[in-house]
Amino acid sequence: MSKIMPIDEFKDALSKKALSRRDVVRTLAGVGVATVTTPLLNNQAMSDEDWLYLFTWNGYELPELHPAFTEKYGREPDVSFYADNDEAL
Repeated sequence: MSKIMPIDEFKDALSKKALSRRDVVRTLAGVGVATVTTPLLNNQAMSDEDWLYLFTWNGYELPELHPAFTEKYGREPDVSFYADNDEAL
């Protein structure tokens, strides 16, 4: 197993073309795996700041349109409305 190279040392070696293609691919693969798996490790309870807010047309807030959501989370999503697509932008 290879040692972890500090970022400054990696940048210097990369600019001097002192790294092999295998070293660069291995490093970028590690960064990719870390980027993808980090969000999966966050299993905190949902707070009000993490709640679902809908910004949609009038009529999509009807409880009949999302019964599974209400059943799973125990409450309706918070909804704000807009009149047309220009207002949404």
